[in-house]
Amino acid sequence: MSYKNAGDVFPHELLCKIQEYINGEYIYIPRQTLKNCLGVSCLEQEKRFRTETGRL
Repeated sequence: MSYKNAGDVFPHELLCKIQEYINGEYIYIPRQTLKNCLGVSCLEQEKRFRTETGRL
């Protein structure tokens, strides 16, 4: 695991929104798992994305 500067990773608007909740602290963002993401598994979402974009 490595640390990234949030200002280098997130769009400015998203960073401002995150700072409404936590400002100047470290947070951990876990990796996505194969558990459901909005009712569809992440694996299914990835397959659909690759099919739609031609990145098989």
